[in-house]
Amino acid sequence: MVDLSKDLYFHQFVREETGCLSYLVGDLMTGDAIVIDPLQENAEEYLRVADAHAITINKALDTHSHADHFSALQNFKDKVDAELFMSEITPAAFDFTRLKDGSTITVGNVPLKVIYTPGHTPDHVSLVVAQRLLISGDSLFVGGVARPDLVLSETEDVRSRAGLLYDSVHRLLELDDYYELYPGHFAGSSCGAGLGHKSSSTIGFERRFNGTVQRSRKEEFVDFVVNTTYPPIPDYQLIKKYNLGLIERKPEVRSVS
Repeated sequence: MVDLSKDLYFHQFVREETGCLSYLVGDLMTGDAIVIDPLQENAEEYLRVADAHAITINKALDTHSHADHFSALQNFKDKVDAELFMSEITPAAFDFTRLKDGSTITVGNVPLKVIYTPGHTPDHVSLVVAQRLLISGDSLFVGGVARPDLVLSETEDVRSRAGLLYDSVHRLLELDDYYELYPGHFAGSSCGAGLGHKSSSTIGFERRFNGTVQRSRKEEFVDFVVNTTYPPIPDYQLIKKYNLGLIERKPEVRSVS
């Protein structure tokens, strides 16, 4: 929990074995809460933690269409009738509130500002919480950046996505040094390479010491992330299609997070 004020509740859920991170943000005064990038395997844990702090999860958000794990987004619609949020261009087959760049989600009195950060996926968004925290999803990591190659269609160009990732990461790096960085993954994840073992950082630290973003020229950055060898995710297209509500979950398909 990050104690920024007497009313803001912030909790990072850490899945050590797979390097996966998710978040609960709430307003202790109003009792409202949002879960961000929830995993199906942790669905009950989010509810238990919220209950322990007298807050109610009434919103759920995915920063992008995940390819490494099964999202619990639809679980929260079914269990607690939560309002669901994703990017305005996410091609999901179920109802959700569509997020635009610069829009704001209000959780009680806590503002979450949306920053459109494509690259890892075309529909990726990051969130600035209470003008102090950055939830970066799969864009900027501690010590690295996200991979651009988990395409859903052969018509998608990995190099173009890497260029978008460069633009997105450098947009996030325009935030002030004091912003705390909370990414979607850390060491052990298959969604990037060379990720740090810490699960949080600051914008100032990453601007100075993140080896990937030190490649300041766009072409150099793109060459590096495109030519990096990433861990395989054998069923990533099926996982992504399930998370979009396009297919049913298949028992033989396993997540890596």
